[in-house]
Amino acid sequence: MAKTLVVDCDKCTLCGLCVMVCSVKHEGEFNPLKARITLDRVMPEGMMVPKVCWQCDSPAPCEESCPVEAISRSRANGAVVIDHEICTLCETCVEACPYDNVKLSPDCDKMLKCDLCGGDPECVKYCAYGTLSFVDADPETLESKNRVKEEIAALLKL
Repeated sequence: MAKTLVVDCDKCTLCGLCVMVCSVKHEGEFNPLKARITLDRVMPEGMMVPKVCWQCDSPAPCEESCPVEAISRSRANGAVVIDHEICTLCETCVEACPYDNVKLSPDCDKMLKCDLCGGDPECVKYCAYGTLSFVDADPETLESKNRVKEEIAALLKL
């Protein structure tokens, strides 16, 4: 069965460990600006919100918008991935993402979005509070994930 990344905002303490392991895994250095996951504090609610690519249903808006077809879905794990060899850095994917989860790297040399670490997300392995989990994508889990996704988008006013 396919797996999906699930976020439980009620458990997030904004510790930043997910951001750290993401940037180290992908870039070999701790740099929050190069992580594929970000953390936002929603005020006045005081809620902690991890922001990560939701791996939208096919075709994902970022995938559909790419003029050079550099964005596709991995057959191996279902993640929406960017082929950096093809990508022209035009940023149409940034504009197309309804959840603000695609960004240009601070070095302006590649687009950044979660690729689920090839099917074994580092952020999940190191999340000490259980905020992030990678679970079977059964209908009930997907329904709950979609509800959380929309709640986060509303909180962040995306």
